[in-house]
Parts: sequence; C-alpha cells; structure tokens
Amino acid sequence: MDSPQSLPPPPPSSVPDAPFWVDYSANSITVGWPQGKKSDLYHVQMGSIPSLDESAEGKEEKEAEEKDEDGLVWTTLAQKFGSCRVKKKNLAQNTTYHFRYRVRDSIDYVSNWSFASSGFHVLGEDALVSPTPRAKESKATGLAGSIFLEWDGVAWDGVEGYEIYMRPEDGPFELIGTIKSTEVRKKNLTQDSRFYFQIRVKLADGDDRTVAKSPSSEPISPCKPVSNYVASNFPSSLLCKVPRSVKANSIPLALALPADKIILLYFSAHWCGPCRQFTPRLVQFYNQYAAKYNFEVCFVSADHDEKSFLSYYEEEMPWKAVPYDDDKREMLQAMYKVSGIPSLRVLKSDGTVIDNNATSSPLNEAAAQGWVNGGASCKKGCCH
Repeated sequence: MDSPQSLPPPPPSSVPDAPFWVDYSANSITVGWPQGKKSDLYHVQMGSIPSLDESAEGKEEKEAEEKDEDGLVWTTLAQKFGSCRVKKKNLAQNTTYHFRYRVRDSIDYVSNWSFASSGFHVLGEDALVSPTPRAKESKATGLAGSIFLEWDGVAWDGVEGYEIYMRPEDGPFELIGTIKSTEVRKKNLTQDSRFYFQIRVKLADGDDRTVAKSPSSEPISPCKPVSNYVASNFPSSLLCKVPRSVKANSIPLALALPADKIILLYFSAHWCGPCRQFTPRLVQFYNQYAAKYNFEVCFVSADHDEKSFLSYYEEEMPWKAVPYDDDKREMLQAMYKVSGIPSLRVLKSDGTVIDNNATSSPLNEAAAQGWVNGGASCKKGCCH
C-alpha cells in the first residue's frame, strides 16, 4: 500500500470565474480575468463555431484542442501565459467568440477550465460607434473619491441618452446609469484604484439601427483629497503638460497636488541666466525620481509677461505650473518672500517647509529620500 507521501496530488477541483470583456476593435477582442498569485500561469483558449469560409476568420495554424457539446471548437492561444489580460487579433466580423482559461504553475494545472465567457464580437463595421469617454480635467478640487467623465456628443437622430458602464481593474463592465448630458461625476470610489468606462448611445424605442458600445476608456483614478494648505494657496487648477505634446493644458488641483505629494515650488523666470542653467538639472532630477519619491514640482513664474512664461514652461519644463494670470502666483511669491531666483522651496503637502532653497543642495536620490523622511538629510538650519 502506498504511503501518504507517495500518493499523487488530487486533481484540480476549483472552477475559475469566466473571462470578462475588456476592449475591442474592428478585428480584435481583449478579455481578462481576476489576477491570482503573481506566479500563476494561464492556459488560454478561444472557442468559436467554424464558418464554411475558414480563411475569412484568419484561421489559426494552432491545433484545435476539442469540440464541445455546443459545437464550439476550442483552440489554444497560449499554454503558459503570464498575464491575466489577452488580446486576440485578426478576428472576423459576424463571428461569435468565447474564451476560457485554466490556472497552472510551472509544472502542472491547479484548476479546472474556467466557465466559458459569454459570446463576444469585434466592433461591427456597419454599427454606429458610441464615443469613447475620457477623464474631464477642468473640475475644481475638494472632490476626493470622484471621477469626472466627459465624451463627445453625437448628432444622430433619435438620441435619448447615454448608457454608462464601469469596471474595476479586476472585474467586468456593469451598467451604472443612463443620462442625457455628455459628462458625469462618479462618486464614492476607492482611492488608489483604477477604473475603466464605456458609453453606449441610447436610441428611441423602435429605432432598429445597431449602436455599438464605445471602446474602453484609459484607466482613470479617483481624485485624491488635497490639504487645507494646498486648497487655500493654489488655484483650483494648474497647468500641466499633455503626453506627446509640448502645449500646456489644465489639470484639477486634486489631481496635481494630492495630499500625499511632496511639493517643490520652483520660482524661476525665462530672463534669468542662473535659472536657465538650473532648470535642466531639475528636469533630469524630476524625470528620474519624481514618481519614485512621490513629489511634484510646481513652477511659479517671475517672468515679465505671459508670452515669456509660456515659452519657458512649454519648451523646457515637464511639471505643473501656476497659471500666469492667476492672483495666487504673486501671492505665493509674497508668502515666501522670494527675493532672488532660482529658488526651490521643498514643502510637505500641509505647507511645512522641508528645505528653504534646494538650489544650493545636491539634487540626487539622497535628497529625495530625505524629503520623504521629513527633511532628515537636509543641512542643519535649512529645515523649519
């Protein structure tokens, strides 16, 4: 008789949840499933009912695993996939696709096949496509835990409203409401989480036109609270740099300077020679350490006119800025008695000064670590 140590491991008994829809295009579908252990691998399959013209589907060269009782032919997409998201390209119009997966480690399977997903389709070529939602970046502060969405209106006849769908990072889309306007606020969301949104245009009853849901939005995080110091001494929105563009845009204060950020107030000007020498050093330091040590630079201009300010900011700076025509710009200069530039004031988010002028200190990782620790690495006498 075998000893307990020599018995084979029991077969997998768990049945994972079905994959959920994440995004699509005219020839692709992206699906996902809940993240397990970081070491988990996934055997992923796609099932469909083969058409007579297999070539129209971009037929897979991989071997079909099995045909189930519903006539679905399941084909392996990956046997040791390391992600819980998969995007399948080269799919056909007018074909229904299902997905399933099972969990494995580097040696063997540790779950049964998941439940099969519901049927998914690519974005129909003849469908009316709903507009993709995006974060609205012009709302005021004081709205922690909220996400503001907006999308382009449509000029179609018979539009009665917009259905709004939301999903968390690790779950499926669910309908959360129907409204008539093209912007909405979603409240009471968990901080430090990311959410995705979809829109579907709702037509009048009896309208037989096909309306497709929008592609998924980019991941959006809720606004974080701001400190009383920030809310009192900064404008409701700051200037920021849009990715892949040098032009300045606007961002709500709650997104620019949330309560957990260290703030570097950079008093500088385009006409100032020493400033023009210091700025490239600060840019290099910012790009290398800002995300890691959770700090944000905010440019407070001492330029003589808005044109010079914008030229300097848009051409040389990657961080946030107080708008030139906002009264808070001169108020900050007076508050900190700025008599010479460049000046780099390092603050906690509650306004506590960590370093009165970091331009005279080395800009390196040790400095950033010191700021996180409340000024432990500052020179004696610079922290108040």
